[in-house]
Amino acid sequence: MLKKRDGEQTTSLGEVVEEFIDYFHGLLGQKEVCVEWDSNSLMGRKLSRGRSKNLCKMVEEEEIKVALHDIGCGKAPGPDEYNSKFFTSSWDIVGNGFV
Repeated sequence: MLKKRDGEQTTSLGEVVEEFIDYFHGLLGQKEVCVEWDSNSLMGRKLSRGRSKNLCKMVEEEEIKVALHDIGCGKAPGPDEYNSKFFTSSWDIVGNGFV
C-alpha cells in the first residue's frame, strides 16, 4: 500500500511504480547532455604526477586518527551528530568501526 501525493491510497503496482518514478524524477531532475571535458583547457597550476598519485593512495588508520584528533572537540565528522570528542575518547572501542 502506498499513500499517493494526492492523499489517496493505492495497492496497484502500476500506480505505485508511477508514484516512485514521479517522486524520484522530481528529486533528481531530468537527464542532461554532458559536455565532453577537455583536460587541456585547464588553466593555472597543476599537481605533479607524484602528488596526484599521493591523492589516490590508501589512507592509513593512523592518518585518520591524527586528523580526527586535530579537529575541534565539538565538531561532528558525520551526520549522526556524534562529535569528535566522543570518537577520540572512545577510540579503543569505536576506532576500527570508524575507520
